[in-house]
Amino acid sequence: MPADSSYFMGNLDWIKLYRAVLKESDPQKRLAQIEEAERVMKQALRSAVEEGDSDQRHSISEALHHLETIRRGE
Repeated sequence: MPADSSYFMGNLDWIKLYRAVLKESDPQKRLAQIEEAERVMKQALRSAVEEGDSDQRHSISEALHHLETIRRGE
């Protein structure tokens, strides 16, 4: 189990950004938020791989897929 506090803070960052995308109703703002969320989520995904956190990798991968689905819908 990862013990580095910066690893956990990175997890919170991507979750906050992901939730912000889900709440945004303005398509222009949402697109910018998607881009920011994807950047942070890909960084968190790399950290999860390095830490060997398969649950976190799975969660981030699913969320990234969902963002791509949202992006295609716009």
